[in-house]
Amino acid sequence: MPGWIWVAIGGAAGAVARYGVNQALAKTGGMLISTLVVNVFGSLLLGVLTVLFLQSGMQDGSSSAKLLAITGFCGAFTTMSALALETQSLIAAGDQMSGVGYGLLNLSLSVAALFAGVALTRAIVS
Repeated sequence: MPGWIWVAIGGAAGAVARYGVNQALAKTGGMLISTLVVNVFGSLLLGVLTVLFLQSGMQDGSSSAKLLAITGFCGAFTTMSALALETQSLIAAGDQMSGVGYGLLNLSLSVAALFAGVALTRAIVS
């Protein structure tokens, strides 16, 4: 099966999962909380998957499992565009500190989650 089909299947699943998180968190803080949750959890998942694929010998980006899980699912589940829009909206509304803080919080927690996913998975599978 061509690689783009695996990406499309994973992307559809990631988009539906993101929509589900949006719906589940709609009453707890709306899109800001939802974007933070999906970006942090998606980064953690990306760290875990990266180590698992490396451990299994799938270093290249062309395996169907990597295309499905990393490029497709994680790519559609996490969202840099929503983060950028929400940050800009806060700043445009005159709340510069919240906008900058939200953007930095999202980015720093997502990167920390990726490192945690890598470290945790390496500790478990090694």
